[in-house]
Amino acid sequence: MEEIEADCIVNAGGLHSDELIRQLKELKYEIRPNKGEYYRLRRELPFKKLVYPLPSYSSTALGVHYTFHLNGESYAGPNSNWAESKTDYKFQTSRNVFFNSLKNITNYYTEEDLTQGYVGLRPRLFFDNKPITDFVIKKYPENRPWIHLLGIESPGLTSSPSIGEEVFLLVKSLI
Repeated sequence: MEEIEADCIVNAGGLHSDELIRQLKELKYEIRPNKGEYYRLRRELPFKKLVYPLPSYSSTALGVHYTFHLNGESYAGPNSNWAESKTDYKFQTSRNVFFNSLKNITNYYTEEDLTQGYVGLRPRLFFDNKPITDFVIKKYPENRPWIHLLGIESPGLTSSPSIGEEVFLLVKSLI
C-alpha cells in the first residue's frame, strides 16, 4: 500500500465510505447498497414538471416518480430494492411491476412505453445495525484531522453546496 501525507483526510467514499472508517476499528457504521432502478419513458408527459406520489408514513423513500433529464428524455423511478453487493447494477424489477407503481401517479402511459433505463445504488447508512436516516458529517477520531461523510444519498446532490461549505469549515478549523 502506498503512503500519502496530508494535513487533513476527507472520507467521501460514498458506497465505500464505511470501509475506510471501519479501519479505525471503533465505529460500527455500515453502508448497505440500496438499488434504485429507472425506466425510460417513450412518451413525455404533456407538461414539464416533476410528479411525485403522495408520501408514505411507512417509508423514507419518495417512491417511483416521473422525472426528466436535461437532454429531454423522460424517466420513471427510482424504486427501492436492496442490492446483493456494492457492484450490483443489474435490473431486478420487471417492467410490469414497475408499471403498476407508475400507475399510482398517472394513467398516461402503457406498459409498452417503458424500457429499461439505468440503475443507481444509494449508500444507506446503518450504525450498530440500526438505520440512520440523515447524513453523517463527522470528525473522527477527535485527535486526528479526519472528516467522514457517511450515508450521503439523495438528496445529497441537491445538498452538495451546503455539504461542501460544512466540510470546508471543518477542514479550515483543523489545519
